[in-house]
Amino acid sequence: MNDKESLLAEIQSLRLRNQTFARELKITREKDQQLMRLMDRLYDRINETGIELQRTREHEGFNGITFVVAAYNIPQQLRRTLVSLTPHYQSCTPSKIEIIVIDNGSTPALKESDFQEFGRLAKIIRVEGKPSPVQGLNLGIQAASHSTIAVMIDGAHVLSPGVVNNVSRIVSGIDRPVINVPQYTMGDLSQNIVDSSNAFERESIDLERLGWPASGYSLFDYAIVPGENANKHHLAAIESNCLITTREVWESCGAFDERFDEPGAGLANIELFERLINHIDNHYVVLEGEGSFHQDHGGTTTSLTSAQRDAAVKRYYEKYEEVTGQPRNFTLRSSFVFGDVSAANRSIPTISQDYGKARNRILRQLADIYIARAQQGIDGPEPHLTLKTVSADERKIRPVLKPLGLDDGKDKSLCGYRSILRRAHRILKPRRYLEIGVDDGGSMQLSSCPSVGIDPAFEITNGFSAPVRIFREESDAFFQNVERAQRLQLNQTDLAFIDGMHLAEYVVRDFINVERFCAPGCVAIIDDVYPEQQEMAERDRTFNAWCGDVYKIIPILKQYRPDLDVRVYEAFAGPYRKGVALISGLTPDNTALSDNLGEIEAAIARGEYAVNSIDALTDLLPVHPVEEIEDVLQALAVTRQA
Repeated sequence: MNDKESLLAEIQSLRLRNQTFARELKITREKDQQLMRLMDRLYDRINETGIELQRTREHEGFNGITFVVAAYNIPQQLRRTLVSLTPHYQSCTPSKIEIIVIDNGSTPALKESDFQEFGRLAKIIRVEGKPSPVQGLNLGIQAASHSTIAVMIDGAHVLSPGVVNNVSRIVSGIDRPVINVPQYTMGDLSQNIVDSSNAFERESIDLERLGWPASGYSLFDYAIVPGENANKHHLAAIESNCLITTREVWESCGAFDERFDEPGAGLANIELFERLINHIDNHYVVLEGEGSFHQDHGGTTTSLTSAQRDAAVKRYYEKYEEVTGQPRNFTLRSSFVFGDVSAANRSIPTISQDYGKARNRILRQLADIYIARAQQGIDGPEPHLTLKTVSADERKIRPVLKPLGLDDGKDKSLCGYRSILRRAHRILKPRRYLEIGVDDGGSMQLSSCPSVGIDPAFEITNGFSAPVRIFREESDAFFQNVERAQRLQLNQTDLAFIDGMHLAEYVVRDFINVERFCAPGCVAIIDDVYPEQQEMAERDRTFNAWCGDVYKIIPILKQYRPDLDVRVYEAFAGPYRKGVALISGLTPDNTALSDNLGEIEAAIARGEYAVNSIDALTDLLPVHPVEEIEDVLQALAVTRQA
């Protein structure tokens, strides 16, 4: 290889690595939304009785709330914040509110005489020489007179009018609550993409037009979910600028970690939020109908460019790991949602008020492209309206294989592969569910029991209704960790779905591992065993639709495990038939397959189980009518119960 060829090879290698890094970055950014679901039911299992509000006399256990508000060179914005903390605005008796302001070195210094109209301002605590506000906030928590204490690390946040009354009801009825007032930003555009120089004047005009403060909930008409993320929602929050809990919780769990000593405190607020809501004795509550609205004041990160913000966040992450001894953790507890939700805050826009218009315009353009391609009979890769170079989804970048139309007249409620899987869940009612090949979570979301998923490259786009743990690993590596499999209680697995790597030797190993760890009598469903076209059954993928040589598992099971009941059904994914196998009678102690694995893999390599036509495959498989599947599943359910 000459120098030019060597250089080109190195460039190609770097391009591939760059694609890998880009994909990993996407996965990381999606991680917090994925993992917030994984621990949801763990807390439910520990607190099996759940949370119920007790009908006690009004405000029992609530003697008032102290707001500890940090401020640095934001006197105008602080005044607005204090307006939203007045007893009149919050519709409560004056004795129920105390305010402590932490002056984190403002120039000039904040003086109580400057805020005489706010009668509930108890004191201003000034902290000199500390760029981080956390030490001052901790002093404010210690100085609080009331047993319920709210911390606001950024004093430029205006609250909605129902916070105090809702908090009083929560504290009166729930032990050790940790309450999050959802965070929004003021304005019609994201504060990260607009000029902040005249923000206060602009906001004053808009707030007057909205009738604030007399109309407190009008803030929701002037709100955006923070961060340029079109799919973000406040229930997926990783921090709170108005975090409220009781002195009991502050004393037992601790307040801010003062090792977060950088300006703005870095990730101190996130670390505190995670620590408090994930503590097993605490109850995490979100005030769904209330809000904390950030005023644009060119803060620590708001005023930065995108590149500067990324660099700052990188430093914050490094500090987080230095302080806590572990990488940033996105696994957050699900919330108990409390309070009335008005029409105003049911749908808060993201990015900007124009986002919906832009989205619909792009969708119309994409629809026009599809119509034009269909009219011209154009096949091939699907069009993409994206800034990314190439989609990682093989189904989109491969040429389109023309379906045979075998699904014409078929009832997809019977023969859709997810419909079959849905019926298996409904009838078998498994104690545990195991899935190899999670992909976007579309099949995992059918489960209503504790579930484990395995996939080295999952990208979840579907929500789960059951406690789910997903492992980003190849299945062979996952099952090598026997101790973890035992902790996951895989020995209670009554239903497994195998849809991993579409090569026969992988499927055999997946089946061996599923059977080894499952419960006796477990039912396994294997996808892609009955492709409609020979092109779909090749080991090398060419088209968008691909089953590989998964079908070889059927003759292998016939040869080595005649004790199993193996039934193949027509099953469709979109217009393509790909088939599923329903296998029952699994026995964890049976080692016939594992004892002969070397011989089986060698036979696969020699092509001994291969077929050269779909007709030959049909003759090979025990194809059963899909209409019988309900009766088969019912019989299996009865057998398991017996």
